[in-house]
Amino acid sequence: MTTVEFWTSSKLNTVNELIAEYQQLAKTANEDLSDMYDEDHGDFLQALSYFRQSDAEALANHISHMDTSPREEVVMAFHKDLGNQFVEEILGYTVR
Repeated sequence: MTTVEFWTSSKLNTVNELIAEYQQLAKTANEDLSDMYDEDHGDFLQALSYFRQSDAEALANHISHMDTSPREEVVMAFHKDLGNQFVEEILGYTVR
């Protein structure tokens, strides 16, 4: 797999499941929580967009500025989909 294929073709099932989960939570939660879930959903979509654009720097920067809980969830989702090396080298996090 070439570098371009990696960024554009890698299956991100766990990341996509996380996006769908937060989209559903935003629709069904009370108004206060709905806004929070909607914001997190938007952050996940932006992270996916940076990934598909092969923009490792923007992806890492975006994730590092997210709120703690959703940041941890998206890092773990990328870890599950792409492995420890990607998370350490691109995102700058260590998963234990």
